Amino acid sequence: MYPAFGTRALALWVAASLVGMYSVLALAPGWWSIPILVAHGLPLGVAPVLIVDFLNRRIVASERRATMLSFESMAQRGTYGVLVFGAASALDASTLATVLLGLACLSAIPLALALRIREGATSA
Repeated sequence: MYPAFGTRALALWVAASLVGMYSVLALAPGWWSIPILVAHGLPLGVAPVLIVDFLNRRIVASERRATMLSFESMAQRGTYGVLVFGAASALDASTLATVLLGLACLSAIPLALALRIREGATSA
């Protein structure tokens, strides 16, 4: 579905861009950070579509696929809620730069997972 880039390359780009954006915002704040904040929505918008497409292509059985897509949606919303709550709580005890660096470190987890994606693999 992503012939120009491939799933692995797109997943790497999404995760690496988040690591980079959070790191730059934390280490070099300034007025020029506005374009970074605007661009922040692009990888966050691509990630859910990429995950759903990845699951659809990897899970053959339709009943398993429907269950996994429902679970993925629930997990994504729950994770976002926990992340926002954690970041807001951390802001009470720390600086914005520290919280942004923490988000960069958390974004490195999907980056490491994206490195493990193999093109064309399917499972039953």
